[in-house]
Amino acid sequence: MPEPPPLGAAFPVLEERALLARATCRGPRLLVAWSGGADSTYLVERLVEARARGAELELAAAHVQHGLRGAAAEEDLAHCVARARSLGLALEIARLHPPDGAGETWARRARYAALAELAAARRADAVLTAHHLDDQVETILWQLLRGARPSRARGMGCVRRLAPGQSTRLVRPLLDRERGELRAWLAARALPFCEDASNADAERGPRNALRSRVLPVLEALAPRGWKQRWARFFTREAAAAQRGDTAVERALLALLLRGAGLEPTSSRCRELGRKLRRGDAGTLLGTRFGFRIERRGERVEVRASAGDVAPFAQPIGTSGAYEGPPGTLHLRELSSGARPAEPPSPTRPWLIAPRGAELRWRNADPRERLWPPGAPAPRRLHGLLQGRGHDAAARRGATVLEIAGRAAWVIDVEVDRRCAWSAELGVRAGEILLEARFEPRKSST
Repeated sequence: MPEPPPLGAAFPVLEERALLARATCRGPRLLVAWSGGADSTYLVERLVEARARGAELELAAAHVQHGLRGAAAEEDLAHCVARARSLGLALEIARLHPPDGAGETWARRARYAALAELAAARRADAVLTAHHLDDQVETILWQLLRGARPSRARGMGCVRRLAPGQSTRLVRPLLDRERGELRAWLAARALPFCEDASNADAERGPRNALRSRVLPVLEALAPRGWKQRWARFFTREAAAAQRGDTAVERALLALLLRGAGLEPTSSRCRELGRKLRRGDAGTLLGTRFGFRIERRGERVEVRASAGDVAPFAQPIGTSGAYEGPPGTLHLRELSSGARPAEPPSPTRPWLIAPRGAELRWRNADPRERLWPPGAPAPRRLHGLLQGRGHDAAARRGATVLEIAGRAAWVIDVEVDRRCAWSAELGVRAGEILLEARFEPRKSST
């Protein structure tokens, strides 16, 4: 049995496979943005090396000459041309013409526009950039300093669309690698790269100041691995925020829903979260028990509108009298062979329930459905009540007897055929028969 390779020899292979998996996630036709600096040189050299070892890559590089740094930029271009020739690598060149007063913001936008054009011409599946973990931390820190919440300090994504309407993706395959690792790899192989002196000038912008003044202090103070932990935390928080699913948001949404008498299911939390993030006003979520979740400006309230019934949901047994805000519900268990002296009606139905099923009575939800006897399909309760002449107040005050989670009887209005006794069906094994009757609460006036 052959001996496994030493652990140190295995790491470069694993790193290369991971890099290739990220780089080719959109397809094998790759265009690498190459400034000539250490980071992009590392990415180019690693991919050329992988191609030489048999990786199926259609690889080319793109150099964007911004026209902002004069002779230094021309030297960077000459370096890329010479190195690309020695590597047998196709190099695309884009020369930009900056307007008066152009700075970093213009350069970034123009650079991506130029890369999009070059990618379209080559029909590239992806444009790769060499943004790494230090760049990610700088981005997150700058967003926090500008006042972003943790859920909004999301940093850079690994993959995004390069330009609107274009299928080519922008891929950043090095976001888990530190700047020092990339430079150490180049130094071990004596591979040349260009240094942009402006990157170290703390006076050229806040990102440069963070890089040259703040991050070295954090490096000295923070425990090892802090950059990875930071990036993981903020990436998770940002992804969760997009789903409306941060721990804090989940807890607050659950409190709102419970306060309104609703079980805080994931679908309800997502629905309410989307409405809150959009800034919707008015009623955000109607509830089963008469309460509403409403937004008025910056305030979100759980409230019962005028005319709404008091909320209640009361678990019950199979026999007895049960007091609730609308009145008294009477249930009586009958023998399975019983026959009614007069036909059951919506005001005094006979109901069939699975033995041991959970029963409760509660305010009706206008959105739920009931299947009336003789109807071809279930009907939404709102339309059923409206068709029977119930006004808005009566619809809000409708009361339901629920069996095993299903509305079985809209009290004194209609019974669901799936829960109603009939002489033809009778009572099957494992079921019980209930007689139901309701006495409305008398007015105190």
